[in-house]
Amino acid sequence: MRKNVFVIIVTFNGDRWIKDTIQSLLKSKYSCRIVVIDNGSSDKTLEILSGFKEIKLIDNHLNLGFGQANNIGIEYSQKKNADYIFLLNQDAKVEENTIADLVNMLEKNKDFGEFSNKSCHLAGADLRSPPFNVHSTSVHVRSTSVHVRSTSIHAVHVRSPPLRRTLDL
Repeated sequence: MRKNVFVIIVTFNGDRWIKDTIQSLLKSKYSCRIVVIDNGSSDKTLEILSGFKEIKLIDNHLNLGFGQANNIGIEYSQKKNADYIFLLNQDAKVEENTIADLVNMLEKNKDFGEFSNKSCHLAGADLRSPPFNVHSTSVHVRSTSVHVRSTSIHAVHVRSPPLRRTLDL
């Protein structure tokens, strides 16, 4: 049975990356619903996003921060019955099999709630950081993306405090 996968992307003045990010998701062999939360971009990000009818755009009109914007996307995805939620940075691209591989890994490992991807810079060097930590009050993401079993988020306070990014790549 095909799982309901949502990809959440937070944008802020990401016009130089967002088109490639969205296009990489649209080429995915595993279908997903793309939710973009814009944090008040003043560049051409919203104009670029308006050209993609396949996405759900939530415009905050102001910068609520990376964590709070992700929380908005998570809440939206859960209301739409997401099985899995994939948090992706605005400057990241996925391979055709990325989402399918992550779904398969989560399906095979029912005890796991989250997986983080391997990050590489353009020269291909491995930038894998330690696994992110789930605490009762926050999620620390140490990668460009994270794939989450939707039901595992209930153990994390989705609204307060917000998700925090601890390492910028």
